Amino acid sequence: MVLLLNPKITKVNGSVFMDNSKPVAYLRIGSDKAGTTTIGNLVMRHPEFFTDADIFPFRRNFIHVVDRILKDAEIRAPYFAYHGRVPRLVDESEGFINDYCAGRFNDSSLFLYTEVIWGRCAKNPQRATLSGEILRAIQNWLSNHRLKIILHLRRADLYFESLYGQSVKGGRGVPLEEFANGIRARTFNESHLEFFRHAEEIIGRDNIIIRPFERASLVEGDLIQDLASILGIESVDSINLPTGNERLHRAVTEVIVENFDVGKKNFTNKLLFDISDEIYRRGVRDQRYFLENQLRQEIIAHHEKFYSYLSKHYMGNEAVFREEIPCVQDARYKVEPEIRAFILDRLEKGI
Repeated sequence: MVLLLNPKITKVNGSVFMDNSKPVAYLRIGSDKAGTTTIGNLVMRHPEFFTDADIFPFRRNFIHVVDRILKDAEIRAPYFAYHGRVPRLVDESEGFINDYCAGRFNDSSLFLYTEVIWGRCAKNPQRATLSGEILRAIQNWLSNHRLKIILHLRRADLYFESLYGQSVKGGRGVPLEEFANGIRARTFNESHLEFFRHAEEIIGRDNIIIRPFERASLVEGDLIQDLASILGIESVDSINLPTGNERLHRAVTEVIVENFDVGKKNFTNKLLFDISDEIYRRGVRDQRYFLENQLRQEIIAHHEKFYSYLSKHYMGNEAVFREEIPCVQDARYKVEPEIRAFILDRLEKGI
């Protein structure tokens, strides 16, 4: 038997065993483009979802706390340096840190969330090598609880597609052809797997919960119901939450990309969503998918090694993702002249 740094954690024959007398700290680490904004809205607007089950939800993105943890542990990870960004958020994070150190939460479980741990560590080979140190520091800091990681994953082709729409909304839009060329060779196989190897060594495979982010795999096809299932919450009344991060109508995306220089023109989300909603109200057919079938298949194939690992170790050798792969042979989109003029007018006026 080898004793790890935390005296309440033991490792036997390669398996990590937690002290089950402790309450659980559920850390939902993403991934990005997999419902983190919705979960943040749930924490902020419906804390009773958690507190009724004796789970304390920290109301803010946990990354501010992680930054402090890493600094105190003298781990150099500047890509986590969110601390100090917004004074109000820092104050709330410091308050949580003080309360935790004072033992306020010793008798209840915790729910913490951020997509930044996965986004910063698991998609970069150099950073993935540090993920073990980072996870160990977090686990050691949460010494009054046993750590469980929740990871909602989006299929690679849909992730890239969503990422493209997000980049356009954020003022970083590039023509689809340029974006597609940039992702053809991108795969996170090795860095994903390295993150998992470190996570399994530090907290154990049994303490990592993998949930595919698709309606066919989520409990009742709903992220909130799925989270309730993970947390052992048996009954949940209907909770309607704005995601705050919806996709735009394809026509809006195309007009922004074609008419505004990258990074030189940002529009508020409210303006973009108002325009998008108006187009839907006018009955204009949307084209949901950006990627043609050949590129989509290439992207999925690039990640086959990672998906095979998940299937073997977390899914009982079942397929990781269950939804059908859309077959779009021609993903080009033609914006009607009248709609194009309407979008440009609204964007220029900004109202």
